[in-house]
Amino acid sequence: MGCNCPDGFTGPLCEFSIENMEYSKCNLECQNGGICRKGAKDVSFLEKFGLHRDLLASRYDANFEHCVCPRGFVGITCEYEMEVCPGQNYVCMHGGDCEITVNKDTGKAGVECDCTNAQTSRSRFAGQYCEVRSTEFCTEDGEKTPNGPGFNAFCTNGAECLDTVDKGEE
Repeated sequence: MGCNCPDGFTGPLCEFSIENMEYSKCNLECQNGGICRKGAKDVSFLEKFGLHRDLLASRYDANFEHCVCPRGFVGITCEYEMEVCPGQNYVCMHGGDCEITVNKDTGKAGVECDCTNAQTSRSRFAGQYCEVRSTEFCTEDGEKTPNGPGFNAFCTNGAECLDTVDKGEE
């Protein structure tokens, strides 16, 4: 997507006059090799997967800037990891793994995300695309337990734990 700008204009929507030097410098700090640009970001790729909500697919920041991300990253500053699954019709976020599935009734192949590896140093992720961040850990110390007891004991969307996992419990 984007526009073929007429002479004298630039930006993804041709929204900036080249003569206006006020817009020539972009100040957003991009992550993971992203490149800062003025204007609105094309998020149509994420919208096709229903990932257009919240900050994940924001089109620009308060200064009308965004980062053009390298393959494998999305977000205003390229802060979210994303894997495009085989066939280009499915994505897994935050280190989730694409898994080929076969419907037992129809025999038709499909794709889904395994969120086991979807994590950062402080968060775990769940959801169809591993897009939903943990908001509370259900461990006795309230912290993520890396690859041990309580590894999958967490809540999302502001939910509260009904119980906690003690040390040594699965």
